[in-house]
Amino acid sequence: MKNSNSVKFPSLMHAMNGLPAPRMSRLPASEVQVLRQVMIKACDLPSGSALERFVRDALADAEVVESYFFPRISRQSVNAAPQQTQMLLPINQALRAARQAKAFVDLLPHERSVAFVAALLYSCGVFHCTHPLFRPSGRNGAPSRSYAKKLMGLLLEDALHNLQRADAGLGQTLAAVLGMGDAQDCQPDQVARIGTAVYLANVAVMQVGLGV
Repeated sequence: MKNSNSVKFPSLMHAMNGLPAPRMSRLPASEVQVLRQVMIKACDLPSGSALERFVRDALADAEVVESYFFPRISRQSVNAAPQQTQMLLPINQALRAARQAKAFVDLLPHERSVAFVAALLYSCGVFHCTHPLFRPSGRNGAPSRSYAKKLMGLLLEDALHNLQRADAGLGQTLAAVLGMGDAQDCQPDQVARIGTAVYLANVAVMQVGLGV
């Protein structure tokens, strides 16, 4: 049975059907815009809300969007069995993590949308630095966790600053959850709840992306 929650992407379908791998070239701006709207719509946020504007700002960089839609090959060994090869699409990994975070049992109702957005963007640094066109020159193999986290901060910095200007409380909370700001001015229990939900939901995503 097909998973109706999975995003379909032509390059992935070609790879799964044994056809040539997708070309190593940037996506057209028109296609990036379609994919950007897929991600924004998935967040299901009130139009014009501070959190929705944050998502739009975070996805304004075409490289961020493209990173979520480039298929990756994952090779895993289970016990003593030979390695199993699986084709993964980062957006599906991220959406799965976002839904898991949103459903975290300890969250309060008004915290669930924040957890969804934070979990969706939590691994953007991993996806970006493992994209073959965006990987920094001289860096081979899987990136380190610290490098991926630093890159996430750079990719989301402007969007987060805009959010903090529009809604200081929400911006500070989201920054603390993502490890990009001090939690001193936030509600510590709230940051702990959302942060735990986001972290646990992304453990598997980080393991696959970083090879750890």
